[in-house]
Amino acid sequence: MPPPPAQLIGYLSRVDRPHHDAVLALVKRAILLPKLIRPLAATILAYLLLAYVAALGTKAWPVAAVVGAVMLLVTFLDNNVMRWAERNSSRIAMVFAVVGLFCGLAATLLTKKEPLFVLAVGAGGFCVTWIVVTISLVFLSLLISLLSLLLRAFASPIAAPVLAIFAKIHNRLLCTKYKGWVTSQGAPIIEFGSEGVKSFAPGNEAIFVPSPHLRRGGAAMAAGIPLFAYHELGNSDIVDQRMNAALAALRATASDNDECIANHQFFDFNPANGLPMVAGIGSVDVMGNAFGTDSHQSYHDADMGHDSFNNH
Repeated sequence: MPPPPAQLIGYLSRVDRPHHDAVLALVKRAILLPKLIRPLAATILAYLLLAYVAALGTKAWPVAAVVGAVMLLVTFLDNNVMRWAERNSSRIAMVFAVVGLFCGLAATLLTKKEPLFVLAVGAGGFCVTWIVVTISLVFLSLLISLLSLLLRAFASPIAAPVLAIFAKIHNRLLCTKYKGWVTSQGAPIIEFGSEGVKSFAPGNEAIFVPSPHLRRGGAAMAAGIPLFAYHELGNSDIVDQRMNAALAALRATASDNDECIANHQFFDFNPANGLPMVAGIGSVDVMGNAFGTDSHQSYHDADMGHDSFNNH
């Protein structure tokens, strides 16, 4: 399975291959298409069923539009909001628990209760609110996931063939127009599917530059810029060793056009969480996370289906 979309775009932005901007735009479009096509397909299918099977005629349009809007909302919540809520569930519960604490204190103080009773109600409000919010987030996540599966299944008679056609077109474009995006064995680095990107398989090929600014359209190695394999990006020892060796050589021969190389401007962002890296990909971000990981790496590992970026 490929990494989550944000991580995938982060890594693809460092692949040193020809037509990079065009391929990256193709990937972004492929990721976006299922989110738009499935709600549209659900709207059309709901209208057909209501108008011709249930004989509602033109009255079916409002209901069909609601179905499409719900699917669009669920898709957004499932892909973005709920991921954020799961990562920050403890903080969300804490905020609501503090609100519950102050509400309990305010209610008992206004009724002029005894001090111990006021404290007990405040503590109870804090604990009860914490438990209720935590459980509610879990059930909300399950509900949205279930609703997403049901709506995806409902839209699949129309959405599945359309997305399959788009995936075939994208794969053909990659094979014919952007031929450089293959490994030395001829296998495609990325492959498209009905979910956008079906696979991301750079293997052990050294195709990544340390920063998007250092891409040279497949000629980075010839320009003296070190390339790294997929598993090497998170190994600070390997990155630092090659970068320091290349930097020493590049500084001696850098032209005005290579100012970013000469000044060692490898400041970058961690694709796993968007935080700035302290000193380039070989270091850690401002929160102490290695490149490609964050403090919730277990969540991403479950999403990716495999452990990644272990130091070797």
